[in-house]
Order: sequence, then C-alpha cells, then structure tokens
Amino acid sequence: MPLIELGDEASYEAEISQCVGVTGYHRWFFLSALAEAFGMRMRVFAVDADGERLGVVPLLFRRRGPVSTANFLPVMGSGPVLRPKALHAGRAVDLVRAVEPVLLRERTVVTKWSFAPGLDVNLNGLAGYGFEVGAEDSYAVPGALSVDGYLKGLSSTYRRKIKGLERHGLHAGPSSRADILDWLPQQMSRIHRGQGIASDYSLPVARALMERLVDQPRMRWC
Repeated sequence: MPLIELGDEASYEAEISQCVGVTGYHRWFFLSALAEAFGMRMRVFAVDADGERLGVVPLLFRRRGPVSTANFLPVMGSGPVLRPKALHAGRAVDLVRAVEPVLLRERTVVTKWSFAPGLDVNLNGLAGYGFEVGAEDSYAVPGALSVDGYLKGLSSTYRRKIKGLERHGLHAGPSSRADILDWLPQQMSRIHRGQGIASDYSLPVARALMERLVDQPRMRWC
C-alpha cells in the first residue's frame, strides 16, 4: 500500500481533518511536544489503498539499544485515525499493516495502537491478525461543551460523586503559569506512588513537557 510521509504540521493537520475520532492527543503540537520531552523521533504517514485514502498513522519511535518501540506513550487515543469510509469498512487492519515496512526498518519490537474513546474500530480484525486488544476507560470532552452541559450528560451516579467532592472543597478554575510549570510536574511524577507503581512521567520529562505546552493557545489549563 502506498505510504505518503507527512513532514510538516500543515499537511498533517489537513489530513486528520478528514478523519474521524480525532482528539487533542492527535494534534501535531501535542505529539511533537511528547516526542521532544521523551526523546522520541516522530514520523507520520498517510496511507492509500485501492486508490483511496484510508487514514493517517502517527509513529513516535524511542530507541532502546539496537531496537525501538513505537507509540509506547502514556496517553490514550493517540492514533492511528481513519477516514469515515475506511472506518465503516473495518479497514483498521489494512491501515496498521501498511506501516509494517517502516516498523521493520526501525527494528521495532513493540508497537501500541490507541484509538479514541467511542470509535467503532474492528477489534476482532486486529485480534485475528495477532494484536492483543482491549478497552480502557477514558473520556473525550468536546472543547466547546459547557460545564453544565457536560455534567448533564453524566450518569446520576457520577453526578452524585461530583457533588460530594464539591461539598468537600473540590473546585476548578484557570491555572496559573506557576501551577503548570511547578505544581503539575510534581503531581505527574508522583501519580501512582500510593500504588507502588512508577509514574510514566519522570520529573524531568514532566517539566520538559509542560515547558513545551504552557504557552500553547490550544491547551485549556484548569
């Protein structure tokens, strides 16, 4: 299948604008910030088959000695993304198989694909091709949705939990620059400490990521 490498933000964003299930995690500015903070190398491909565009596959490679991992990221829903017709035709397998020559050249031993919440991907097809598949809880909140609108869409159980947290002092508001650069990296590096699990973000990585994103106008910090 023909691969077209997308080497700049404009061409990449134009391609994913034609795809479904795109979240903030798929954006060039976010993926490139992740790549820089974690010391990864980012390559992005558009995939064609039978004269049609199937979708876009972002690949973030991390070198580990003589081999690499691809898309082994601490965020979910980072790609690939499909065009509507390809999604409805169940062509996720074709999309990810198309980049196998790239993965082989990069000596990739582990690859992780992560689709957006609620996207009806052909998981059986991926499992049949040898992938381990599963679902993890996550949320996709439209940026234009009001707080009240979001709360109304939750189940009554979750609404009660949030009200209970509010009675105990939970509140949300705009973050300061100091919150983002100083407080947040500390929390990210300690996120699983109570469970005895190392965080996906070391303190230097968390700080590097926040430095790259703090002034990004498309980020909403609360």
